[in-house]
Amino acid sequence: MNSLTTQHIAVAGRSIVLSVPADPESLLNAAAEAEGSHDPYWGILWDAALPCAECVLNHHWPAGTKALELGCGAGLVGVAGLMAGLDLTFSDVVPDAVSLAVQNAAANGFAAAKGRAVDIRESPDETFDVLLASDLLYDTALHAPLLKFARSALNGDGEFWLGDPGRQNAAAFVAMARDGGWQVEQRDQAGAIQPPASLAEFQLLVLRPPASVD
Repeated sequence: MNSLTTQHIAVAGRSIVLSVPADPESLLNAAAEAEGSHDPYWGILWDAALPCAECVLNHHWPAGTKALELGCGAGLVGVAGLMAGLDLTFSDVVPDAVSLAVQNAAANGFAAAKGRAVDIRESPDETFDVLLASDLLYDTALHAPLLKFARSALNGDGEFWLGDPGRQNAAAFVAMARDGGWQVEQRDQAGAIQPPASLAEFQLLVLRPPASVD
């Protein structure tokens, strides 16, 4: 991992200490040189991360809610989840991202934070009450694997919270989810249900899986 720079990010009236790669461009260069490397963009703090973290931190979660952050990157959303009382595990397909997210959790007072490498194209080996993610809809090829993984990883009444910055691909993802029987709410940054967001406008997608058929 390249050198880090530390930021203090205001989230819902709280301050989160977050270390991120000082030169994310070097991650792109390294990925271009390394055959078969994973996601060179994990070190960038994407636009949806902050408003998604605010939604998570502002929500009242039942005690003991077990959560998994998908595509955690540096872990901003997951740290907000820990501050909100979630029993949260960081995950990413990139091991360096998981390590950094766990390090950032410790810097914010969560020394026992958990992390693991997870590829959404593989089947999960445990289930959760909540899945958290932000800015994962950039590639339509990920939409079907993401929904398949989420359906297997969620407990029966679980929820998948996905922050999106208003990407053009989001509408296709929502349509795919609804066609597959998912319930989808589209919320604004304050958590209020809203019509579909305009391009470049943040929305929080709250998905509930289809009912199981015995």
